[in-house]
Amino acid sequence: FIALLSWLTAVGTRAVGGLQALEFLAYDLLLVARSAPASDARVARLDITEEDLQQLGSWPLPNETLARALEAIVAFEPRAVALDIYTDIPVPPGRERLEAVLAGNRSIVAAMKFRRAGETGVRPPPVLEGTDQLGFTDVLVDPGGIVRRGLLFMDDGTTFSTSLALQVALRYLAVEGVTPAPDPENPAHIRLGRTTTPPLEPEDGVYVGTDAGGYQFLLDYRERPHTLPGASLTELLAGRVDPALYRDRVVVVGVTAPSVKDFFYTPFSQAFSGSAPAWGPDLHALITSQLLRFALDGDRPLALLPWWLESAWALLWSCLGAGLGVAVRSPWRFVPATAAGLLGIAALGGGAFLLGWWLPVVAPGAAWLTSAVGVTGHVARD
Repeated sequence: FIALLSWLTAVGTRAVGGLQALEFLAYDLLLVARSAPASDARVARLDITEEDLQQLGSWPLPNETLARALEAIVAFEPRAVALDIYTDIPVPPGRERLEAVLAGNRSIVAAMKFRRAGETGVRPPPVLEGTDQLGFTDVLVDPGGIVRRGLLFMDDGTTFSTSLALQVALRYLAVEGVTPAPDPENPAHIRLGRTTTPPLEPEDGVYVGTDAGGYQFLLDYRERPHTLPGASLTELLAGRVDPALYRDRVVVVGVTAPSVKDFFYTPFSQAFSGSAPAWGPDLHALITSQLLRFALDGDRPLALLPWWLESAWALLWSCLGAGLGVAVRSPWRFVPATAAGLLGIAALGGGAFLLGWWLPVVAPGAAWLTSAVGVTGHVARD
């Protein structure tokens, strides 16, 4: 009875979101431990830094300056350029030149912000309206301000839009002969090259009642923020950038200046990792890299257990905790045995994570602990 009660308490608390923050913390720790310095040679950045803005003396950038930068990048023959800067409002001088660069180079994808209910959004540059050279830059933020999910598509019933990261990834993959297609087993899921990416559902993993609108997926953060190769705007305009840095790559152009405040918190931004937030263009570059790895390298999205299997996993540990309470009477052995069980749950969760499975550890840990303590107390009273 005590084991059943402990299990019901743990899964019930998890079902209403009471364990979500702790599960997210465990998930973030596993992501950080699994990550590695950037190794994807297919994505690079052009950073508009604080030093660049101080030298230019203005923000937003004049259209003339932005046009010169894009012309220089295009001359290096990248496969795609993601412009993570809104250009809907003219910033003279040079508007005509910027529009000519945007309209004349199909490799460039410009940013917009999707207009959702209660929001105004940000319109695309008029010269690209209605073309496939647009991508939204909307970012999903979990409770606590951490970005763990990415978006492929969004729609409001009448308007359909593709993310900036997916648009440039598709341009890169087109050279490889890869195009998106329905999954053969489930046509509602999208297959990109070698990998099918199922959409995230409202109750997947440890999410509880999450708004799963659009086509969402979990970010794997295989590469750490701030580590993808790149150069600054000043270096580019001064001719100090090696063409090989951008040739045949996806280039993400955006602002990394603290004064502009285009940054987001990631699992690496938690206090335990000591990492700064990820810049907006850095985040879009990491998402693009993940999509390219899915399509070309066969990387897989993190697999999630169905709810009934998560519940069975927690029930198993609740029963094991009750068995411990019956078998171990000495407090000198009970305490280390209980701690060993918690470490075992964490180790199994970490091992499953390395194999591509998100195995919850907080709910089974809570069931194990409360069941062991409850049964021990009951036996001691008797």
